[in-house]
Amino acid sequence: MKIFHYISIIIFIFFCLNCQKKSNVNLYANLFQTDEATKIQHYKQSGEWIQKVYNIDNLHIEFVKKLNKIDGFSVVPQPMQNIEEVQKQIVSIAQNFPKPVAKLFNTYLLGLYFCKDLGGTGISGFVYDKERKDAVGGFIIIDLHWIERNANDWISQKENTVFLAKKSVLNIAIEEPQNNNPQNALRYILLHEFGHILSVVKKEVPDFRLKKRNFKEYRFFKETWISENESIYDKEVFPFRSYVQFYGNKKINLDKKWELIYLPLQKTSFPTLYSAMNPDEQFAEAFVSYVHCVLEQKPWKLIISKEGEQKLEMGNGIVEERCLTIKSILDDVLYQN
Repeated sequence: MKIFHYISIIIFIFFCLNCQKKSNVNLYANLFQTDEATKIQHYKQSGEWIQKVYNIDNLHIEFVKKLNKIDGFSVVPQPMQNIEEVQKQIVSIAQNFPKPVAKLFNTYLLGLYFCKDLGGTGISGFVYDKERKDAVGGFIIIDLHWIERNANDWISQKENTVFLAKKSVLNIAIEEPQNNNPQNALRYILLHEFGHILSVVKKEVPDFRLKKRNFKEYRFFKETWISENESIYDKEVFPFRSYVQFYGNKKINLDKKWELIYLPLQKTSFPTLYSAMNPDEQFAEAFVSYVHCVLEQKPWKLIISKEGEQKLEMGNGIVEERCLTIKSILDDVLYQN
């Protein structure tokens, strides 16, 4: 992390592992405004994003410790070994990015940090100008120890954290067999985390420094979310949405209740189940889905089988009519000047 001009930053931390707020109050607002890690002198804006891949430093270790305390975690992130090997993986990932995505990464990703014992899969941070008005970029911290599986195994395992199953099997495929490797799992997570940064710098979500964030005024959410925790689908279309917890202790019986989850999901503008968690996740999941399925035309298929019989096959909603509005917004976000 190097030096740039007199610019202040605000850091939004979003644990993809376990961040499902039950309150509309932003508990992290004060931390984002005051912590030492929110100062731009620890970052640089020049150069390509692949030149900004680092081991986690003490500044961010201290910041994550404070954040973990708020979230009820006691783990302390540590630097990882063999960062050079990770840097090589990042170069390989970057080579295959579509041009508009590569341009956005070079413009807005100011640092990519790796560690172990993060407490979650990834964290996204936002960088603001010196007047603390507009976001100029952001950074990502990733714990590679959560990403040791091949891409299809990783995303299937993530989806299965919602459920308890004895007779049913749920699998998701996001890569063809020849491309099913841990590097493409990392790529998918990286795109998701960058989606959080993009949502902020493009002002598609409310400011994370606010004590309360009103999503109804934003074009991406005004037809979907009543508040940060309540969607328009909760009462009639998808009442089971509020029971869904990724990585939580309360599991849903997949054998008996998969129809109450995935059939209603296909009647919403949520491209994936994880995107139904809250507005921030809807944007990040929509972004990675857009890049993965629309720009790169990679596979995304969810299959549920019970005792050897296929019960459901579902694709990513981003390529379906139900997500046409958010797809058109992402068209604008990626290709606007």
